[in-house]
Amino acid sequence: GYVPPVLPPPPEPVKPGIHKVKVEDLIVEVKKNNFYDPTKDRPEMEMKQEIKLTLAVTADPDRKIITWLGDFLNAPKKASKTIRLGHFLQAVTGQQWTEARRPEITTEFLNSLIGSEFQVIVRHEKKADGRTFAQVVDYVAE
Repeated sequence: GYVPPVLPPPPEPVKPGIHKVKVEDLIVEVKKNNFYDPTKDRPEMEMKQEIKLTLAVTADPDRKIITWLGDFLNAPKKASKTIRLGHFLQAVTGQQWTEARRPEITTEFLNSLIGSEFQVIVRHEKKADGRTFAQVVDYVAE
């Protein structure tokens, strides 16, 4: 009979705390907005843009952190779990980013950030099924 392969256990999540990281990859993805309400929202809000970051932990480059950035530059009006593009850009460039600067955020500019180093604050989040994930809760300039 069929014997399913034995998979190795997943790696332990990155420990909570502050970690120095390097941007290894950055991909812009357009996705369906699950919170889109056609009775309230403008049609262009049906899709949303997110940025997938792959970060290598400087102390252990084989350890990767994958995190998603909401495509927002301004501060949220209410508490949000989504780390925003503005936080990331401020940590990497040391500059404030607002909607007025959006035209500067080109594909070439985003690609130029690959290799940048900064720090992330990680905390653990336990899922209902008992699995633990490392979650990036903020970005910090070096």
